Amino acid sequence: MTVKKENGEWILRNQEESMYVAKEDCRIMEIMEQGICENNEMIRCLVERNGTDEVVAGFLLAQFMVDYMDFIGVSQENSLIDP
Repeated sequence: MTVKKENGEWILRNQEESMYVAKEDCRIMEIMEQGICENNEMIRCLVERNGTDEVVAGFLLAQFMVDYMDFIGVSQENSLIDP
């Protein structure tokens, strides 16, 4: 899978298809572009950029993961939280 920014829009591509990233998720893509991939650090960046609290930022990140898991090849049947 590749991630590319074209004409101000983020695009996820795998071998068969492409998917545009929703505008509300662009801040998360920009954070990842900076090489920040650790959840707590991503949440801190979202708090700073969105002016929200950590709970809201955590939910934004969780929703991002759910929205794109199928496309990036992670089954939604797997738990996000280890029991």
